[in-house]
Amino acid sequence: MKKIEIELDDKLYADVTELYTELGLDIKTAVNMFLHKSLQKEGIPFKVKLSKPKKQVKESVIESPIINDLNF
Repeated sequence: MKKIEIELDDKLYADVTELYTELGLDIKTAVNMFLHKSLQKEGIPFKVKLSKPKKQVKESVIESPIINDLNF
């Protein structure tokens, strides 16, 4: 059996520990579930993508004086 070591932000660790405890899980079990689901799905088991800004946001950014000053 292999062991892995990861560093987590203190707040993230506290929040997920609380959540998983409420679900009757610990972090080790949750990570194992994630890894097994990754194998089952042959990839990340949830959608990973960049957010596309809405047209209005794009337009306001393009028209921004700060952006215009940067000569984009």
